[in-house]
Amino acid sequence: YNYLLYVLWACKLFNLPISWWDQSLRLVISGARKRSRDVLQLSSSQGEITLLTSTLITQLVALNDALGLEWLVVFILLSWFGLLRVVSECFPLQKGCANEAVSLPAGRHSAVWVDHEWTTHIRFRRRKHRPNGALMSRPCTCKGSNSRCCLSHRLVPFLARCEHGRALFSEPSSRLLKRLRAQLSSLIGPLQGQRFSWKAFRAGHATELAERGLGVPAILAAGDWRSGSFLSYVRERELNEVAMLRVAWEQESDDDEAPGGSGGSHRRRWDSSRGDDG
Repeated sequence: YNYLLYVLWACKLFNLPISWWDQSLRLVISGARKRSRDVLQLSSSQGEITLLTSTLITQLVALNDALGLEWLVVFILLSWFGLLRVVSECFPLQKGCANEAVSLPAGRHSAVWVDHEWTTHIRFRRRKHRPNGALMSRPCTCKGSNSRCCLSHRLVPFLARCEHGRALFSEPSSRLLKRLRAQLSSLIGPLQGQRFSWKAFRAGHATELAERGLGVPAILAAGDWRSGSFLSYVRERELNEVAMLRVAWEQESDDDEAPGGSGGSHRRRWDSSRGDDG
């Protein structure tokens, strides 16, 4: 749209015809802008990446509910609300229980369970920057109403049919990536849909939270971005928060590097359901 305005300005400046700038063109532009308003993009070495938004998450949930793919709904909500590194953290998730909050049995990657207060807990044996493990919690986001996109309320019946200690998901990552790209192509168009990558969950949710007012340090901590350490050298009020977040996740590989770095056992709770996120 901005480029067209530049062309229009140049035509006026050099007294060139502007009859092309008619009502029909403006209607087309208006429709295109409306269709893409929920599509965020991130520049990377692979080109533009389409980021997910709450609106797209809701649409994906509705679509997969209609297809009867409950497991994919749970996968989408875990990746989104958990700010998970999809390949290394979400795909291998295993059913667990509260007894595994402190430590996991030998050979286990993780444990996922929901407590009596409808809070989802995920215990990792290790994370990328937490070699000694991490325990994260995500509260109910629906408060008992409209639970279609509530992680905890969707997890409970799903986990009830899963075997303890076994992986929640079995579809290969490459096949699921193609499936989600096809679904997004049907929702936002093939060009944007094919630009989806696994980074779209973490980067998209973090971007949305920053735009709602949640501070960069809190977002980086919630997503376990090691890059947050540089924030101690600047004053938060001077930051362009979304731009700073982009710097952080540009330093993170798209397909999840193996866990590493330093840091001890870490527990954090972050309520992503707050309207203002202040």
